[in-house]
Amino acid sequence: MTTSTTPKQSMIGPRLSIMMFLQFFIWGSWYVAAPGYLVSIGFGAADFGWTYSVGPIAGMISPFLVGMIADRFFATERVLGLMHLLAGGIMLYATTLMGGGETVAATPFVINFVFFAHMLCFFPTLSLTNTLAMHNMTDSEKQFPMIRVFGTIGWIVAGFMVGTFDWGTSINMFKLAGWSAILLGLYSFSLPHTPPPSKGKKISARELLGLDAFVLLKKRSFFIFMVCSFLVCIPLAFYYQIAYRAVLVSGVTNAPAKMAFGQVSEILFMLLMPFFFKRLGVKWMLFVGILAWVIRYALFAIGTPHEVLWMMMAGILLHGICYDFFFVTGQIYTDKSAPEEIRGQAQGMLVLFTLGIGMFIGAQVAGRVEGAFTPEATLWSKYESQEIAGVMNDIKKTQSELNEADKKSLEGGLVALGGQGILPPEKGSGGFSVVGTLKKLFGVKNETPIHINSENKKNLTTQLKPLTKDIQSEIEKQLAIIDDKEKTSKEKKAARKELKEAGEEGVKKNAGILKDISTSLAENHVAQLKPAPPETVKSLLVQKVSNAYIAAYKGDVEFKGMKQMDWKSIWAYPAAGAAVILLIFLLLFKDDTKTEVVTDNEVATAAAAEEMV
Repeated sequence: MTTSTTPKQSMIGPRLSIMMFLQFFIWGSWYVAAPGYLVSIGFGAADFGWTYSVGPIAGMISPFLVGMIADRFFATERVLGLMHLLAGGIMLYATTLMGGGETVAATPFVINFVFFAHMLCFFPTLSLTNTLAMHNMTDSEKQFPMIRVFGTIGWIVAGFMVGTFDWGTSINMFKLAGWSAILLGLYSFSLPHTPPPSKGKKISARELLGLDAFVLLKKRSFFIFMVCSFLVCIPLAFYYQIAYRAVLVSGVTNAPAKMAFGQVSEILFMLLMPFFFKRLGVKWMLFVGILAWVIRYALFAIGTPHEVLWMMMAGILLHGICYDFFFVTGQIYTDKSAPEEIRGQAQGMLVLFTLGIGMFIGAQVAGRVEGAFTPEATLWSKYESQEIAGVMNDIKKTQSELNEADKKSLEGGLVALGGQGILPPEKGSGGFSVVGTLKKLFGVKNETPIHINSENKKNLTTQLKPLTKDIQSEIEKQLAIIDDKEKTSKEKKAARKELKEAGEEGVKKNAGILKDISTSLAENHVAQLKPAPPETVKSLLVQKVSNAYIAAYKGDVEFKGMKQMDWKSIWAYPAAGAAVILLIFLLLFKDDTKTEVVTDNEVATAAAAEEMV
């Protein structure tokens, strides 16, 4: 590649930076916060286990096949564009299956299957963006670190955006990811032409599967490192799968934005890595990295149930050490341990064992641990949440088009209700709004939000409680039998059956009563409006306020269910697991490479290879 710089070449850096920014913006839009919405459409512990398993499975399959296509048949930017268009389209299709208040959501199995299809298209793009960037640089050692950091910035911005728009428990995070992927798909076709580097070359099955790299496992130290890397990814899965809900339960506000602080610390420690590497070396860098995971989960085990906010934030901020000191150092160690001719295969083997097999097993273990420490009481809360969602769908009728006068009357009614403390009018709704513009871009209706205040919520609960008292008493009776250590397994099995029947009967009765009470309260509020709005508008206002009451109650039910989980025990498992791995590593690993000096480019290149973490 020529070193002369033309105006077109001088823009390659910014163009590649935009590509990298969008690449991780897509992922950061939904991957961490997804449980915040999925729990509201019936996802349980086992379902989340599969939500976070489909990515590792896709990571073990598609990169090999798509990478071979990009290497031998088609230009990289075209393959990248096609993959993102498919990934975006599939994600948007997934949103049509998630309910969103207008349709009944599909089963978690179906939604997870669609997530799997999305991941099959998305995962190969992680390596394709690196390939495209490296090919179009005149000096990769100087240019790549600065371009790669825009990926982390993209993840951070996505987290802050989801938090700012209050989309952490909304279907809109998935719409954001889908439309962003389509945007990057279209943008990819404008990127510099990157022809297939191995066009016409033969490839052996051994080379495709990376079997040559397995010879490295004969080296004792590398074998210990690989085993520990694989094992660390099992407790690692708990963070992505469970941490967001733990942060919500602990009382941290604007959870998506706060979780993004983990990536901020990642950037900081990536800059400091050469300094620490020179002083600590490979073994102690890896040791500190595993130790950080132990400390993080110990903080979560105490901070989540007791709502100790500084512990939760400290656990989030440890992400930089957890990621950089172990995973990035591991990539550098692998690179220095492998002969030059099989370094690519060695890195692929590491990704297979960690982000593939390790994360898959970790996701399944996390799902089982969460399920084991989720009390029986939360299960009928889940049924109740689903039944309430059905009531909300029933209330929403097909809305006829309103004329301009009715639209003004509707907005006036919403603002007037704000005077009653039912719903504050949206700030800045009269002029240009960045948030409003972005909502329109991603297909989100920019309506005045409806927030039920605590006094009105209490009024709803007070009226609802005595009407469902008998069902609640029966449920509590069966729960007492299940929790009684002196009861036989046969008695507990019968109690679980009774609990299921009582719960199902209870949620149906509860949902019907909830609909009646919320409608009555809504009619009360709307009747107080002066002047009275037109009948068409009045009916719509009643529907909106009634659904707001039901949504507020539904949110409380779901939050109560999460609060009842045994968070201390849930986090104790990955903490103990990481501690055992730490001990094994300390006793058995011995660094046998020369890694006294590490460059910024080695750090950035290693980070690019560990995209998922």
